[in-house]
Amino acid sequence: MQNQKTTYTILPKTLPIKKLGRQYTHISGHVNLKSFTRFQDFLAKNMILDQDILVDLEFKELANNKIVIHGHINHDVIVECQRCLGDLPFKINSKIAVVLIDILSRIDKNLSDYEIIEFTPDEEKDNMLDIYSLIEDELILSLPSAAKHNDEADCNLKN
Repeated sequence: MQNQKTTYTILPKTLPIKKLGRQYTHISGHVNLKSFTRFQDFLAKNMILDQDILVDLEFKELANNKIVIHGHINHDVIVECQRCLGDLPFKINSKIAVVLIDILSRIDKNLSDYEIIEFTPDEEKDNMLDIYSLIEDELILSLPSAAKHNDEADCNLKN
């Protein structure tokens, strides 16, 4: 098994699940913010969307069709302050910890720290993992539930 990092200019949108942890063990690449339509709804209206996010993902195959995915996303965005509705810079520093589990497999108690994604294996075709959806979900989860300036003095409130 090769354990080398594959670097892409642009990260592929999907990868075959059967090859994760075997052919694909460590990938890195860029994804444009414009690719994440759901995530855009959480950003400030004047946020420049034509920018790339660097994503780093590692895949490890375990027994019984389980694949652990570790990764990291680090990016600066602008969200809207819920207090003053002004721009609020926010640093995303998100660690990805996901396990793909064959729907017929049992969930291992040792994997309780991971978010679980179930898939139905199909011997006739390659099941594909939507990498962009995985990344977008992690980006959304990394945002604060109610973004606001730490100091009220930083808010653009008008009395």
